[in-house]
Amino acid sequence: GVTSIANNTFHGCYDLIKITLPDSITSIGSSAFSLCHDLAYINLPDAITSIDSNAFFNCASLENIILPNNLLTIGKGAFSSCYAIEKITIPASVISIGEKAFENSHRLLHIIFENTEGWISNGVEMDVTGSYTNAKFMNSANFSGCERQKQ
Repeated sequence: GVTSIANNTFHGCYDLIKITLPDSITSIGSSAFSLCHDLAYINLPDAITSIDSNAFFNCASLENIILPNNLLTIGKGAFSSCYAIEKITIPASVISIGEKAFENSHRLLHIIFENTEGWISNGVEMDVTGSYTNAKFMNSANFSGCERQKQ
């Protein structure tokens, strides 16, 4: 079966409103869904381990996104300009978040980290406990990216 959504697969599909991905998907390529302005729903199967750069860039109608439990990496700008997202939970499995991953997602007020230990950016440990506000996230050292040191 299909195991990945290739780079640019649905790029610019403005009228795409809903998509259901098969459970076999393990990765979402760069700009795979970028500029899908009307995309309001997508399921992300738990088999997904990587969401590449700009994968959901400017998916302006995407309100809820549940990141998969086995996700390891969120690429640069992966959810930038997703204007409708208000809350996102970073699963405990995530070890890397690319720079500007949530840039210009102005309604995103709460970023919740399931694993708050060992997040480092520019050699500085980040405190990501509690409901981390996007403003704090965007103004922190993070957005040159961050990684979680394996415990």
